[in-house]
Amino acid sequence: MDFDNEGVAQQIGKNLVRYRRTTGAKQQSMADAFGVSIAQYRKYEKGVDVAKMHSVARWSIVTGSPNNLLLCGTEYSPYLNISSSCWEMAPFYCTVSHASDATFNSLCLLSQEITKSTITPIVSSGLVPDLSDVLLDIELNYYVKVAKNMMLIRDHLGLSQERLAEFLGISDKTYRQYEKPCNHPRIPFTFFARSHAALQLDNRWSETGTSDFSIFNRRRNNRLSMLSPIIRGANEAQKASLSQMFNAVSQELIEIQLEKELANYQSMGTSL
Repeated sequence: MDFDNEGVAQQIGKNLVRYRRTTGAKQQSMADAFGVSIAQYRKYEKGVDVAKMHSVARWSIVTGSPNNLLLCGTEYSPYLNISSSCWEMAPFYCTVSHASDATFNSLCLLSQEITKSTITPIVSSGLVPDLSDVLLDIELNYYVKVAKNMMLIRDHLGLSQERLAEFLGISDKTYRQYEKPCNHPRIPFTFFARSHAALQLDNRWSETGTSDFSIFNRRRNNRLSMLSPIIRGANEAQKASLSQMFNAVSQELIEIQLEKELANYQSMGTSL
C-alpha cells in the first residue's frame, strides 16, 4: 500500500476549510479545538503539516465531528468506508454531541414536525461525559492507549515489530517508539489512517470501554444513527431549516457550555 502523504495532507487541509465554511467556525476556534496556535492551524489548512493523532482526537471531541471526516476524499477513504454523505451531518455534529438529553429530544421532535417523519426519542443512559475530563485524559493517556492497542493488534496478528513496521511503511525504530507506554512521541494522524487501512481496523473501537472518551463517542454515534435518516431524507428547504435550528442551539447554548468546560480543563491542566 503506497499512499501519497503530501496529497493526503493537502486534502485534509481542504476538508478543514470546507468544515469551517459549512459550520461557520473561525480559524481561532478551530485552533483552540486542536489545542495548537493559530499559526500552526493555518499550516494544517494549507496542507503544509498534518495534525497529530491526539490533536485530532481533541478536535473530534470539542466539535463533535468524527475524525474520519478529515480523511474524506483522501486515498484512505475506500479502505475506511468513508462516504462523502458525512458532510450532510457537519452542521449538526456539535449540537448532537454536546446537547443534554432534554434539548436533543426537543430538537428531534421539532425535526419530526419539519420533515413529517417519525423519530423515537432517546432514553437517557444517565451517563454524561465531562468534556474537561475527556480532554485531560487525551492529553495524559492518549498515546499510552495507542501503544497498548498496537501491541495487542501485533500479538493477535503474530507479527514482530520489524515486520509490522515494514507493513505500515515506517522504520523499525519509529515503530518501536510508538509502542512505548508513554505519551511521547506525538504521532501524525496519517499513521492512524494508514494503520486502520492496512490492518482493516474498525474505527468503532473508540466506542468501547468505560472511559469518558468512549462514553462520549457512543452517545454521539447513537444520536447520529437516530437523526441521520431524518436529515438525509429531508428536502433541501427542510435541511436548511434544520441546519439553522441546530446551529442556533450550538451558538446560544453549546458554545457557552464548551467555553466553561474548556476553561475547567485549562485550570485542571495548570494544577498538575
